[in-house]
Amino acid sequence: MTTHTHKPKKSLGQNFLKSKTVVSQILKTAKLTGKDHVIEIGPGLGILTIPLSKIVKKVTAIELDPELIPILEEKLTNVEIINQDALKFQPPKTTKYKVVANIPYYITSPLITHFLTNPNPPTSLTLLVQKEVAEKIVIDPPSSILALQAQLYAKPHKAFKVPAKHFSPQPKVDSAVIHLETLPKSKRPQNPQQILTLAKLAFSQKRKKLSNTLKEHREALTKLGLQDKRPQHLSIKDWEELSS
Repeated sequence: MTTHTHKPKKSLGQNFLKSKTVVSQILKTAKLTGKDHVIEIGPGLGILTIPLSKIVKKVTAIELDPELIPILEEKLTNVEIINQDALKFQPPKTTKYKVVANIPYYITSPLITHFLTNPNPPTSLTLLVQKEVAEKIVIDPPSSILALQAQLYAKPHKAFKVPAKHFSPQPKVDSAVIHLETLPKSKRPQNPQQILTLAKLAFSQKRKKLSNTLKEHREALTKLGLQDKRPQHLSIKDWEELSS
């Protein structure tokens, strides 16, 4: 067997997970079965991909770094490996799938958006992300656009913390695993994009009262008793009523 060495690329946000204990916890959090199709983003050196492939029916691994492809191909026989930017990858149009990944920190927000707003979203996402970002996503009521977007489409919870020492190279911050259970359409607001358009306007000046940032909606704000609130104080239901 050829011995490959790979120097992590800072430009691609490569911090390779090296703890098999953490991998086991991720797999447990993802609630996987032998019938599942899993899409993994950024398989890296395959520490998560290999055990995934032993549990589920199919793994599709999306890797941006072409230098990692031959390393992965040597280690994996029953995994579809695609050399592509995950933000351009189009998931299956009709079949169900789950996303399980240790993702580069810098694509956390666009990646969650990309999958949750897809016409065929995953049934769940189990992601290893920056701890601070994980904590922001699960705050209720949502105190940021990222949290609001995640909660419009899914029910997120923080599963467990992952100290920086479990990565190579070691990042400057700790990480955490979050699990997002995608909401069925019947349990989601009917107008998520309208809500987000309105919320982006409000969050652009989040310290101001909504009566100042959303002047065109003053009548509705007053009717709902929200005129003196700030955007981070509104629940999903408040946003839904305000934007309808």
